[in-house]
Amino acid sequence: RSARSEVLMFVKGDIVAIDRDENVEEELARQRGIRYRYVLERSRLEAPGMLEAVRGAIQGGLEVRVAGELPTRMIVVDRTIAMVPAAADGEDQSTGALLLHAGGLIGLALSLFERTWQSAAHLVAGEVSGVDEVDLDVEEREVLVLMDAGLTDRAIGQRMGTSVRTVQRRVRELMDRADVETRLQLGVAAVRRGWL
Repeated sequence: RSARSEVLMFVKGDIVAIDRDENVEEELARQRGIRYRYVLERSRLEAPGMLEAVRGAIQGGLEVRVAGELPTRMIVVDRTIAMVPAAADGEDQSTGALLLHAGGLIGLALSLFERTWQSAAHLVAGEVSGVDEVDLDVEEREVLVLMDAGLTDRAIGQRMGTSVRTVQRRVRELMDRADVETRLQLGVAAVRRGWL
């Protein structure tokens, strides 16, 4: 509520916050021009409804990236105050949280966030505008977006309601269209061609 410029957050494990529709403070803050940057742990994307919720958040103005595994939950407000859980992962989280005010500890939290942010994958809203311009259909765009977020073929298939085999076939078709041999090359080609 008191943020003046930005909120940075690591989203790890089960979310212990209120439902997005009930989170009026975040919406009011964004209307005041507060920048929100979230790094989401990749495993969270596999939770039912999470991908759709994240896409809604991005369309609402939040910046979201995805990382493999985050070291802790964390929130930093205006680069002057941070909060981290008092307990380690796997321990009882009801023990509370540490509120960091000291310069060195804030600097450490900011450094951890910025390094993670730089190496995390961009997650786009998944809108399909411009698909005709880049010659991709909705499913192909979805496969690329989910691959870029680091989901496995199985997780992509579950998200899209298709089999792993169908996902693999779609990836192979995209590789053929881009004239590449590996999935890594497909990622590079997708960026160069404006598919992502």
